[in-house]
Amino acid sequence: MVALAAPGLARSADGDDTPFAVHGEQLQVAVPSGWKLAWMAGDRSGNGELIQEYIPADQDIKNWRGQYLLVGRVPLPPAEVSKEVAAMGKTLPQMVSMVSQQEARKACGGTFTEIEPWSGAAAAGESTIAGGFCDRFGPAAPFGEGALIGYLQGKQYVHRIEYHWRPASEGERNAHLPTRVHPAQQQAWIDAIKATPLCGTAQVPCKTP
Repeated sequence: MVALAAPGLARSADGDDTPFAVHGEQLQVAVPSGWKLAWMAGDRSGNGELIQEYIPADQDIKNWRGQYLLVGRVPLPPAEVSKEVAAMGKTLPQMVSMVSQQEARKACGGTFTEIEPWSGAAAAGESTIAGGFCDRFGPAAPFGEGALIGYLQGKQYVHRIEYHWRPASEGERNAHLPTRVHPAQQQAWIDAIKATPLCGTAQVPCKTP
């Protein structure tokens, strides 16, 4: 089978992470009020792979605490890959999510507690939502980090939305076990992922966030 990796972009070595215009099919994500675009990378023509990171205005992307939002997309794989995935009884979002979960378990230096995955039809198309909490994630997150990640299949891209959270103290790490986020907040993120529509097409133009 052709390898299908979870999409991701490394931070640029030259520091050129300035925002650029995005074209074509994309997610119309509702960025929380008072948050800022902290980092952006990808195909600078605006027509290909893309990652955008958002955090509260008073936070720094290198050492943030609390909450964080990532929006990304990668072009759909070749048709033969999609056929192989379908032959396995999986959708592209399910397969990419499985790879992402495997990588998260390997990257965790402590205990990784998974969130029960969900798959089905969402506003943007066929989708899978999964994630979990790692209680030992390195110096950047001394009290651990959790993530809820949705992969959504459009007509041209596999899109993703990631909601992350980092406890700011030992007390916060011990609250809301096992995933360290209030169940109502976790459900709100799941609902937001399911409700996020596609835009950037002739039929549905994007609104400026």
